[in-house]
Amino acid sequence: MTNDFPLNVLLVTFQTGCANSIVLIAKALRQRGARIHGVCAGACVRVFEREAVSHQVLDVNVSDAQIDALLDAQAPDLVITGSNAANRFEFNFRLRARQRGVQVITTLDYWSAYQGRFHDNETGVTSLPDKLLVTDAVMRDELRKAGFKDARIEIVGNPYFEHLALEASATRNPRIRAYKRILFTSQPIAALFGTSSKNPRFLGYEEGGVFDALVDDLKARPECRLYVKPHPREDLTVWRGRLKKAKAVEKQIFFIGGRGRSLGLLQAADVVVGMTSNMLLEALVVGTAAVSFQPDTNGKFEFYGTSSGLVPTARKIDRLPPLIDEALTRSATTVREKVGVLYKGALARCIDVITAK
Repeated sequence: MTNDFPLNVLLVTFQTGCANSIVLIAKALRQRGARIHGVCAGACVRVFEREAVSHQVLDVNVSDAQIDALLDAQAPDLVITGSNAANRFEFNFRLRARQRGVQVITTLDYWSAYQGRFHDNETGVTSLPDKLLVTDAVMRDELRKAGFKDARIEIVGNPYFEHLALEASATRNPRIRAYKRILFTSQPIAALFGTSSKNPRFLGYEEGGVFDALVDDLKARPECRLYVKPHPREDLTVWRGRLKKAKAVEKQIFFIGGRGRSLGLLQAADVVVGMTSNMLLEALVVGTAAVSFQPDTNGKFEFYGTSSGLVPTARKIDRLPPLIDEALTRSATTVREKVGVLYKGALARCIDVITAK
């Protein structure tokens, strides 16, 4: 790719994960003189607000005519998109931009659903970028197996992980308090994969059952507090309803909402427990221990943190307490060093790909 500055760059994102990296790339390009404008939908709007990046909010079901009008108005030299598989927001922008001959770069921050991000089974349409910025060689190899060509793939690392690591190093404070904090980072597993084997996509577990197991574990930990961080697509009122079943430890459980950044939450925790969330990897990046809990998993989905050996994983309920015990007593420093391969030098590599001559 050969891009001369000043560039006119359009950002297109739906998911928070990709948005976290894209705004960092955009700010680095802006320092080089690029003009930046974003279009976004969903919870990632908060990322643009937090980082003070110019943007407008669109409906997730924006029409092709609206996309064309926006591309006409912005006249971008380059479009940078996320890669969510939940809807066709980024997919359609990518498709319409490339039809006009505009360069498109797409970031990929998670090891799954590759075909679903770029191919629409209902219409048979494929929407590929000029370049795919991926986290590591594992992601590249999985893309190869899924039929993606090497020429499109660039291993750059995760700029947001790099940013977290730098911020964590600058703000690290000793944890001095009378109790231990367990942070549960939830995901909308039930909505995505169902709650029983009647759904062919069911994973064998869902967030409600995982929470119940954590509540039971908490009963034996009077020295601990459980902080629940729902996913942006989850309803906090549903979680408060679940709390009614936990009367014995109700005063030990707290719910976290709002638009706060993950860094403070992760640093304040003694251990982060989740299912397959990238926040488990983020915890390791900032030096906090993490545990993945996938009770009775049927193996339909393999979490990168588990397969890589970075995140200790309990696949049975009786394995959860000892893993939490271990996490509460050990340092995550060694693991933090291992996870560095996912982010060190990431932002610079992203900019190199975009500005390559």
